[in-house]
Amino acid sequence: MIGRLTSRRAILITLVCIISVFSVALFITINVSPWFISHPGSLQVSRNGINSDYRRLLAYLELPGNRLVLERMPLTVAARGHFADVKRYLLLNELVMVVSTSAACILLQKEKRRQQLWQLLSPLTWGDEHLSGYFDNDAG
Repeated sequence: MIGRLTSRRAILITLVCIISVFSVALFITINVSPWFISHPGSLQVSRNGINSDYRRLLAYLELPGNRLVLERMPLTVAARGHFADVKRYLLLNELVMVVSTSAACILLQKEKRRQQLWQLLSPLTWGDEHLSGYFDNDAG
């Protein structure tokens, strides 16, 4: 069956693409979040101070090997532990994003060359038919 996608292959490519989209979406959400920080007036920290510490926090979370040092916002031991856990998850997401996006691009280019992209519609339509009830607000 040279030139045709098997059903399993189409499902695998579709899943790789979905994983890639979700991991890229998380990465983008984390990195645009500084634009949406609200600055409560009740804090005794300036807007610049909050922004500066937030940028340091993001650098700690997304770059391996960084230490968490905030100048204006004190952290408890529990908060430091929490951020260490979040860092592990975000670094794992970055790894998944790089691997899955690379794999998705390679797989999609290969199927485009073989003119088999149309076969990827099958898993998507199956998902639409079988899973749409789980995401409807009216489903009860």
